[in-house]
Amino acid sequence: MKCLRSFIDTKKPWVLPNSHQVDLIFFKRVFERLCQQLQLSPENAYHPGISVTVFQRVIRRLYCLLEQDRLFNVNDYDLNSDGTVGWWEFCILWKEERPTVKYSLAERIFLTLEEPRGSRVGQCCSLVVLLAIFISAGSFILSTLPRMQTQPDCLLCVPEPFPIFAVIDTLCVLLFTVEYCLRLVTSASTRLELVSDEMTLHAICTEECTAFLTKWQRVCMFVTSWPNLIDLVAILPSYIAWMIPQEPCTCDSPQTGTGMVTFKLIRLMRVVRAIRLGRRLEPVIIVAKTIRKSMRALWVLILNIVLGVLIFGAVIYFMESGVYDPDYVTYMRSADYEQNMNTGLWARASEQTPFRSIPDSFWWALVTATTVGYGDNVPKSVGGKITAGFAMIWSLCVLALPVGVVGSNFDQVWKDYDLAVQHERELRKTEASFVKKMVGSTDPFVYSRQMMLEVYHDSCMPSSENDFFLGEVEIELLIEPLSYDPVHQQLRLPLHENRDKAARAVSGTMFLDYDWTPREPTEPGIILDGTLKVTLVSGDTLEPVDWKPGAGIPDPYVTITIFPNSPDDNGVLHPKVIRFDTKFDDTCPIWNKSVSVPYRWYQSGVTKKRESCRKLGNSLLIEPVSMEAGGILRDREQLVSSLPHLRSQVAELKKTLDPLKEEVEEIRRTSLAIMAHLGLTPSCYKPASAGSHGYPERASQNVPVARTGPA
Repeated sequence: MKCLRSFIDTKKPWVLPNSHQVDLIFFKRVFERLCQQLQLSPENAYHPGISVTVFQRVIRRLYCLLEQDRLFNVNDYDLNSDGTVGWWEFCILWKEERPTVKYSLAERIFLTLEEPRGSRVGQCCSLVVLLAIFISAGSFILSTLPRMQTQPDCLLCVPEPFPIFAVIDTLCVLLFTVEYCLRLVTSASTRLELVSDEMTLHAICTEECTAFLTKWQRVCMFVTSWPNLIDLVAILPSYIAWMIPQEPCTCDSPQTGTGMVTFKLIRLMRVVRAIRLGRRLEPVIIVAKTIRKSMRALWVLILNIVLGVLIFGAVIYFMESGVYDPDYVTYMRSADYEQNMNTGLWARASEQTPFRSIPDSFWWALVTATTVGYGDNVPKSVGGKITAGFAMIWSLCVLALPVGVVGSNFDQVWKDYDLAVQHERELRKTEASFVKKMVGSTDPFVYSRQMMLEVYHDSCMPSSENDFFLGEVEIELLIEPLSYDPVHQQLRLPLHENRDKAARAVSGTMFLDYDWTPREPTEPGIILDGTLKVTLVSGDTLEPVDWKPGAGIPDPYVTITIFPNSPDDNGVLHPKVIRFDTKFDDTCPIWNKSVSVPYRWYQSGVTKKRESCRKLGNSLLIEPVSMEAGGILRDREQLVSSLPHLRSQVAELKKTLDPLKEEVEEIRRTSLAIMAHLGLTPSCYKPASAGSHGYPERASQNVPVARTGPA
């Protein structure tokens, strides 16, 4: 049951929904694909962006694929009128347009059977089909065991498997038929471009003129695809065997050899069903990609083997064909020495040559070229042995040539596949935080609704970096701009883990209340004004700290991070962190403490933040990061927004250099006066302005320094 629960994701819906919104991760892939086509680097901060023509082409194709007749003006997203759009504009379009995929009933049935990862019913259907494949192939293999067969009364008849195997095969074939027919019928009404993200990307991002498939083209594409051809080949032999009349075997009319061979070939095709497993097995996918990538090397190998078989097969035929013997009506060649039993003398015997023709010699050449060497056909003459030696050396060289290419391609495909899977896993893992960050960049006001509650174990060290993470939870406050309705919420918050902060599971629940009291703005430009009162009530069943001396009971304290003020003039948000007291040795701490925080957000700050996010989003393809305060993305934002402040500091520093120069000049004059009083020659020094650093410098290395004392 545990394996079954791991196979079926309980977080997915039972049935594929009627519609779902195109996620932001897909838009990121679109942006990356366009950057690759235009030979732009998403990490390059100075690339000009995607042209509005390409942008409009992609979005219009997306709307056509989604079957939505919507007006789209690309100029609305070219905010700086430079003819290009960046990643931030993609996020704006995703937030404002909200592109949604609406499925018909036929598409829902097809996608449930074709892509089972979208729903729990699809995963169950996929599991049933996989079990049927194993049962069908396994029952066919077991049916060939003599102990699993019934011996007929007539000795001339062939033993038959137990009847239960025929029942199992019939049920499995019916299941495969129903599944195949459902997919075949619904494929005509299914937009096959929506089956996978890769197909959708190719359909909307290609530079070629695209025409979406008609119903007949969809059916033809479904039937001719190699996975569905395998499904068809696995099903048809059973129906052919049922349609061919098979007379019962009796002693008077035993089964003929031709009929038996046909029946065995039809039964053998049942094993092809096991190949269907390769559609979802990672090793089969990697090997298939490697073969596809190594086709040129494999074609070279096949061509060389064919040429070698032709050449060495012909040569070995002339070397080993022997002499025609009319008595035996065949060709005879010299064999090994044999002793005559009558005379006792040794003489070379003759035997029928196995190389009766050049086509017969091809088998020996092929066995030798592939280094198998069955030894059924062996050359006996000196010329034949020399030919065989050359054939062996040639085959070793030919086989060794593509091995390096195939091995290199396999290694590269393996690495690319691992990187793609890891990238996909990381994207899905941080999808929620990535979407929140992008929504925050397009609409910075969402930060006013965010509250992060974090629980730590107090290590009683001078630095808080030594405190141990016990869990966190994100809260969305019910705060609306220009709304004067008070809000009161009592929350029960299960803690969540964060592997970036602590690589361990967490447990426990926090109880928190908050009250929002809005007030009317006192000056123009204010979009949010009020007071937020946060009451930390208690915690329950927090995770123990097993390395703590004693019973391992934690010493928890809570920090709450909020954004009560709008971004400053540089577009930087300044979070406010509220820390509650530590409750020592308590897994169910009780605080019952309240903190009131005034909120005030200005429209100008939101505009500044939006503009800074646009610059940052278009200069860097932002990777998904966590939403916590002090994250990597926030550091980038602060660095970009702090550049004007750094420039002003550099200007002030330049202003302070002039008084410093005057002080240095005064020190120089004082030093010259002291040197003159001591009797030193000031003429041996250059003026201060001549020095490389503003200090006196020797005029010449040959001028001696005057001394006041004896030599």
